[in-house]
Amino acid sequence: MRNNLIERYFSLSHYPTLRGAAQETGIQVSRIFRIMKRGNLKVEEWKIFARLACQKLGLEDDLLSLAEDCLAQLQKEDLEDLIHYMQRALRYRKIFQDNELRKNIQQLAAPAAPADPCLGQNSREEV
Repeated sequence: MRNNLIERYFSLSHYPTLRGAAQETGIQVSRIFRIMKRGNLKVEEWKIFARLACQKLGLEDDLLSLAEDCLAQLQKEDLEDLIHYMQRALRYRKIFQDNELRKNIQQLAAPAAPADPCLGQNSREEV
């Protein structure tokens, strides 16, 4: 989760320099360097990266603020329902990604059909 957040922030920021990331986050350059080298991420630093990633996705603080409000105001059962929904959405996303990867591998691994001299193209039809 931590690595995904950091990777997402940097990709959404078009891979800024350490100094650029430090200016945007307010975190010292040396600390950004340690975070990039898989150092421990403090809770406040995680919040900064999450807030900036949400802003870059056009969500502003809606998602994080909503999550905090839910934690503060909802009953345990309601929170468990939200957790299950979010976990299910992530599982579906992973299945979709795995299927896309599998499809791409199959396409790359499929041997090319010999060209048909009469048609001037591959003799195997694509379905």
